[in-house]
Amino acid sequence: MIALKREAEKGTRTKKLQRIAGKLVDLAIDGNMAAIKEIGDRVDGKPTQAIGGDGDKPHELVIRVIDPTKPASC
Repeated sequence: MIALKREAEKGTRTKKLQRIAGKLVDLAIDGNMAAIKEIGDRVDGKPTQAIGGDGDKPHELVIRVIDPTKPASC
């Protein structure tokens, strides 16, 4: 983060991170799909991953309450 916050060129107010972001935008404008995806992920957030299961065997949540006064069983 320190390196990214440094001036891109001596005597300028532009930071290295700003130059990197600018280059990413330029690539996206030129049609670079990886750059477009990267900007979308940063601006909109990555899409949530769906938790899927087998239609015949749906996911099952098991909650087990453990009594600390009883010995553990295998």
